[in-house]
Amino acid sequence: MEFYQTSDGFLGKILVNESGKATQKTPFIIILDISGSMCHHASRMANQILPKALSSLNYDLSDLITFITFTCKSEKKCLKISDLARYEIGHQGGTSMAGVMPLLSGQLCVTQGSHVRILTISDGEIFDQKETQDAAQSVKETVDKMGLKVSSQSIRLFTSNYGQPDTRALCSLLQLNNSNTLFSIVDINANDSIEAIASEIVKLFDNDGFSFGTVDLCCGKAIMKLEPWKASGTNIQLSAGQNFIWFDELPEQPLTLDGKIVEMNMNVNSLSRDEYAMLVNAKMEAFLQKIKLLKVINTDNSRAELQEITSYFNKMAVWCVSLPESVDELGSKFDELKLKDRLKILKRNVNKQKKALDLLFAEIANNDRVEKLNASQQAEYLRSASGKTAKGLARRAMACDNQLDFDAIVRQEVRMMHSNIHELNGIDDSNHRVSFISQETTLEGIKTVCALVDDESIEMASALEILLLFNIVGVPCEAPVGDYPDPMTWRLNDIHFDCHVSVADLLVAAKEKSNNLYTPGSKRPIVNAIPIFDDLRILNFLVKHAPTMMEYLASLGMRRMISYVPYTFGSSIANSCYKMIEILNKDKSTVKIETFLMLVDQLSIVMKSNCRKLVPFLTAESNNSTMAFDIGTYFGVSHLIAPLSECLTNDSLKELPRILRSTYSYELWNIIRKRFKTEDRNEVMKKLLNLDLEKYGIPLQEYFVEEPNDPYSTFSYDRNIAFAQEVFSDFSKIELLAVLPEYLAVANSKTLNINEKIERIKQIDENSDELVCSKLEISDLPFFRFINVFQALHYFTLDSRIADVDLDTRKVTFPDPGCFSAIEKVLYNKAKSFYANDYSVRVKEKKQKEIEILSNELAMLMLNETSFDKFLKLFKEGISKGCRSFKFSDAYQVGVNLLIESLLQSEKIYPHHAQKLIVLVTGKYLDEEIWNKGNGIRVTDTSLVERLLVDLNREDLIEYYLANRCNIHHYRELPNRHSHSNDKPSYWAMGFANLQDLKNSVSLQEWEEYKAIHVGCCGLGQ
Repeated sequence: MEFYQTSDGFLGKILVNESGKATQKTPFIIILDISGSMCHHASRMANQILPKALSSLNYDLSDLITFITFTCKSEKKCLKISDLARYEIGHQGGTSMAGVMPLLSGQLCVTQGSHVRILTISDGEIFDQKETQDAAQSVKETVDKMGLKVSSQSIRLFTSNYGQPDTRALCSLLQLNNSNTLFSIVDINANDSIEAIASEIVKLFDNDGFSFGTVDLCCGKAIMKLEPWKASGTNIQLSAGQNFIWFDELPEQPLTLDGKIVEMNMNVNSLSRDEYAMLVNAKMEAFLQKIKLLKVINTDNSRAELQEITSYFNKMAVWCVSLPESVDELGSKFDELKLKDRLKILKRNVNKQKKALDLLFAEIANNDRVEKLNASQQAEYLRSASGKTAKGLARRAMACDNQLDFDAIVRQEVRMMHSNIHELNGIDDSNHRVSFISQETTLEGIKTVCALVDDESIEMASALEILLLFNIVGVPCEAPVGDYPDPMTWRLNDIHFDCHVSVADLLVAAKEKSNNLYTPGSKRPIVNAIPIFDDLRILNFLVKHAPTMMEYLASLGMRRMISYVPYTFGSSIANSCYKMIEILNKDKSTVKIETFLMLVDQLSIVMKSNCRKLVPFLTAESNNSTMAFDIGTYFGVSHLIAPLSECLTNDSLKELPRILRSTYSYELWNIIRKRFKTEDRNEVMKKLLNLDLEKYGIPLQEYFVEEPNDPYSTFSYDRNIAFAQEVFSDFSKIELLAVLPEYLAVANSKTLNINEKIERIKQIDENSDELVCSKLEISDLPFFRFINVFQALHYFTLDSRIADVDLDTRKVTFPDPGCFSAIEKVLYNKAKSFYANDYSVRVKEKKQKEIEILSNELAMLMLNETSFDKFLKLFKEGISKGCRSFKFSDAYQVGVNLLIESLLQSEKIYPHHAQKLIVLVTGKYLDEEIWNKGNGIRVTDTSLVERLLVDLNREDLIEYYLANRCNIHHYRELPNRHSHSNDKPSYWAMGFANLQDLKNSVSLQEWEEYKAIHVGCCGLGQ
């Protein structure tokens, strides 16, 4: 054992060899939710999945396991694994877990051996979450008292699309974990294959070291602990592999490991800050995860332990400050260093913590938002060690999650570049662009990154550290930083041509200076950089060997986070091309034209795969000339530029004006839907059509007079062109689509040299209204703008724009904005729908008022009716007035409350009061169904009816009432998740508010019968 000085004692490090398989199998405790929502999944888990998983963990069929099930009550059994396959499991009742804890605690007390595995599986919200957490504390105390090594893992089983499995209650058992492996809370789809689920279970326990057993480290004095904030003891259980033990003082007597004396090096090692961080790095992840777990549990005990941990690391931080650095500082600011100097610093700090450990822990400990997260978010919080936002973004934007291991992917691609760096031999970068910060070229940046492979520093560097050396030089630009799940929606505000910079440099400089970076001289802000490759061989090299790194680097510039979202790099080039056309429309300087031409050349390389997908859309002929071209449903100018460029080169376009009109429509739709997320779009459309519903809406007839079905056979509307200009005024950027094909055609010309291309672009006319009308083939530009504003509001969602999301079968649902006749029909129908909807709302309100009038009249008529037979007839037939009829058919209709309130009071006695009351509350008379389908209505105070019948001298009806008041709720054919049905009604369905109400209202024999039938449900177990 080696010893190291710490802030308040010593740290011991010892390697326990895997001397062979454990002589005794690790006891296994399975805790399984068998509530009603688990359905057949409980049996499938017990009979098929668990035996397979246990077999893979080297348990024999004859081995015993402890099997604890919970629903409204908890039950424990000791079974052979072979018995699981035929063990019958019911699935009914609620999900209460507190009862598990005393069973678990009792089992741990009689467990043979010093280590145990626990697996908890649940699919629903735990009803008694707080009670479960409180009870789990006693289990934790049992584990600590007995010195057990526990590998505790949990599974959130998704058995349906509704609801979230609990997280906080499951965490109460995860806190028992003190093994060398990290605990896990895993989400599993219950419908996955048996093999897949069993494999996930095996992964949870495969590396806990328990397969080799544990060994007992003993000391004659209580000075040892596995967690530095805990109380010290004389005995500690160690697992196979590297173990760290904190000592209050150096042991004066020999340590023994399973009775054998441990060889100790008593020369205490001195540590630098970097060395200490590297030494305890393996334990830090476990401590960090424990802190997150305690925060999710959020009980008094967990908060107290959290405070102990934070306090300990605060003290440790003070001590760490006094430790020497391992390498002398270079003396320069990081952002002022060349790449080779940054490389030296990186190699020195490859394993240095990004934050002081105490600050990192305190940040999590004080994160009060965790307790407000839902179950899914809490589970994600526990699973994510870092980069949660970036990983979440990546998961949303990509079809698979194999790009989330950022460090491994970046290292792999750097190795690929290193192995193929010879492909760049012969490239002279002496005249290439250099970043004004590092004064290095792109080629030098690639070689610097590859140098990390030479001495294997690559394995210790993180993805971010490597990317900050990846010096891809380009032109600075201004653009908003955001999430951009769809990178095609990213837009530039401006491009600066007076210098060059790399994303790596600007991020390093901004970080060092803690504010924005500005261009030298002009002092304009730099937010991002658009890569410019002076030699396309370099770009081809990167696309071939480091495509994901290019996406990561582009994401850093666009989002300020590492995430893999396909085409982030390509879309940044595509959007830059369109921004360049906007710039060239006003200023056709040679430098700017050259930049544009280089960007177009790069576009064909980085968007090659995207072109293959979209070219067929552009070259197809639409079979419906009145509908928008299909490109307008999904694709804007960012998507269009690359495939359009290729089609112009091949001269394969057939309907260019329609393509441009549909792209125009898409671009405006994207802008409008962002602006009108919360505003009432219908009010805007009404104003666009100059509709005045109050003034021109058709007035209604008198009450109880039938209204015509379609009163709006003729009406008029008007186009408010001026208001459309108020809704969206800056059409100029979108209308650059008119000149886009001409710019791309020149840039992709195979017959023109670079100088000829520059001259031809200088001759392109500035965009104008006349040019837009000509290129888009429209006759009325103001009306065309009006149409696109209206359609963006009318077809506001993607679902409303297409009939099917499948690329092969989808159909466009909105007209070509250039087909004015089809548009007029849309405008007419929309205007008519506004008038018709307004009319329908007013008719509905009138009808409701008529029903209210009739219901009150009917209620008073029934209350005052002197003939009981006519009273029953009024229940069945109701009354009519004019076009409207009404009768009481169920307990939820308007007017029923008037009947109930009137008949449940004794101040005013109505004719046949008692009999009318019985019919009202039971739904029948002499076993004949009268109303409410023969069901009774729920009366909060059941004794009120009995007292009222006594006051009315109709005690003879009390027995009839008590016999017929039950079953006021009828179930569907099949039992519900709690196993209740018409054959097994719950207390609630029988008309009782709670179990106590039922118990107080029935005989002892009836109560015992109810308990015998309702085993495991209704909360009887509690």
